[in-house]
Amino acid sequence: MDDFIELLEQETSLEKMKKEIYKDGETVLYHSDSIGILKCNTLDGNQDIYIGDNNLIYEERYCK
Repeated sequence: MDDFIELLEQETSLEKMKKEIYKDGETVLYHSDSIGILKCNTLDGNQDIYIGDNNLIYEERYCK
């Protein structure tokens, strides 16, 4: 999963995107003008990634 995020960082300038961090283990939601990326990192070990349009929002059911 970290390799995937590193690839996105290189390809889409992820580090320049707006970022929100949640306190469930440091889940991160990235937003740009056209894409949303939710990288789950929960205390329970969930490390899923969700990719959508820029309307993607954090919902607790995603990172269970």
